[in-house]
Amino acid sequence: MNTIKFRFFNYASAIAHGDKRTIVRELIRLRSWPHIHMEVELPDRNLSFSSTNEDAVKGCRLKRIRYSHPWWDTIEQEVNNFQLDEIWRNIHKINGKKYDLIGLLSYATSWKIILPARDRYWCSEACLYVVSPMLYTGKTEITPEAAYLALKGK
Repeated sequence: MNTIKFRFFNYASAIAHGDKRTIVRELIRLRSWPHIHMEVELPDRNLSFSSTNEDAVKGCRLKRIRYSHPWWDTIEQEVNNFQLDEIWRNIHKINGKKYDLIGLLSYATSWKIILPARDRYWCSEACLYVVSPMLYTGKTEITPEAAYLALKGK
């Protein structure tokens, strides 16, 4: 068995520990609190997958991340080798796709006048896509906080 870790950036905890506020974080905070970002950490490599607009890729990417700060909340799930292979296949299907800033704005307000793009992803959408249907069977176009609650079983 292998362990997949869902990592959630807890903005409230980050601020309490002196991390910076940004415009993007503040916009996401309007709809997703306290978790504003999500990553899927793969077994044994400190290798994580997500979609972000805050690094050079501006979209879906694999990245080595050391989760040493106290503001990352974690949910662990056991997966077998078949499930892990499927997750890798799903990662390779969308790796490199662009970040869906416009789609994310559809969650910045309660109005549904802006719709998510079909071929772009934000963090929780990308993370839930790659683990579906092995570890998650719900809607993927949800906020990081909604993903946290769904994966926690709340």
